[in-house]
Amino acid sequence: MLHTPTLFVGIDVAKKDFFVCVLDDQRQVLHSSALPMEREGFDKLLTLLSIYPKESLVVGLESTGGYHHHLFRFLTSQSFRTFVLNPLQTRTFSRLSLRKTKTDSIDAHHIALFLLSQYHSLEKPFRHPCPELRSLTRYREKVVTLIAMVKNLLEDAIFDCFPEILEYTTGYPKSLLSLLLAFPGATAIQKASESSLEAFFPPNKRGRKSRLSITKIKELASSSIASPDSAEENVLQNIISQLFFLQEHLEKLDAHIQSLALQAFPTEIQILTSVPGIGLVGAATFLAEIGSISRFENYKKLIAYAGLDPAIYQSGQSSTTGHISRRGNRHLRRILFLLARSVRRFVPAFGEYFNLKFAQSRVAKKANLCVAHKLLRLLYAMLSHQTTFDPFRLTSFPQEVNL
Repeated sequence: MLHTPTLFVGIDVAKKDFFVCVLDDQRQVLHSSALPMEREGFDKLLTLLSIYPKESLVVGLESTGGYHHHLFRFLTSQSFRTFVLNPLQTRTFSRLSLRKTKTDSIDAHHIALFLLSQYHSLEKPFRHPCPELRSLTRYREKVVTLIAMVKNLLEDAIFDCFPEILEYTTGYPKSLLSLLLAFPGATAIQKASESSLEAFFPPNKRGRKSRLSITKIKELASSSIASPDSAEENVLQNIISQLFFLQEHLEKLDAHIQSLALQAFPTEIQILTSVPGIGLVGAATFLAEIGSISRFENYKKLIAYAGLDPAIYQSGQSSTTGHISRRGNRHLRRILFLLARSVRRFVPAFGEYFNLKFAQSRVAKKANLCVAHKLLRLLYAMLSHQTTFDPFRLTSFPQEVNL
């Protein structure tokens, strides 16, 4: 049984240090100090907190772009009741103070005051069933972003060395990139023998005729406007090598993510992947962000957690609904947008709903947002009821999702 706390510890976290403020239930400051963000600082914090009964303590620290992770894990490993607080909530609370001075020590004091006044309304601390999976899926997001950046560089590099070839390809197939890695540019291809180029043009197994043949690429190279430049050719080779490395790394990362997800969420993965358009990695990313569907009393709380709830403005007799709040989990919001874009291609009801919303707004992003909102409600119902996807249960769609 949890005891009602009488001591409230606010911690303001920065990259190199953190500030601690301890309040009692009468709002009296019992301690305030700055500690280094290193083992020495953690040990001093433990010594400081050890003088108080552990059951009387509650600790709060803001979510600060990753800086808080090590301290949070340390505190939870020592069995302290610890909350990661939304900075927007604590910032709004601190604005109620008449004093406009802002320092790290004052921020720690405001966090402690926030805990004191809002403790009973805070969501209970959640222990993620597989934090390793969440770390990997968020890292994957960064790798995908890097690949997109490298592809943008690649297009510029190809334009510098062999611009004509861009009109005959989409998506940069591996065979073409391997060719350009070996023969970086129009000049190198023009000098190469046809026999040396044959290895890069394997027969098409699907029977489709490629727009690029050896004859065609030699013809393009001979009439290219690109001038020989060894520096630009070297840049092209380096960019292609980077892309190959990242793509291979992504494949290994996906395999690791899939293995972890199947171990941690076997039933949930089976449920989510029953929806056409949702693959194993997408399902794993979604589950890594929500942790457990039991955290959310209803679909509205899950929608708010994703930041897909609309911002509402009221004044007097007027009330308007604006854009989505974007105050929730941005990683969850991102994967939902991607899943919505995929699912609408495979599930007719979602495709029709997208077309309906696009006809109303004429903005594809807004229409896809509506699909993401509807999809999240469906996924919540499926996970809550432990049922796989059944297209016949979408009979009243798009108005409501019935399960």
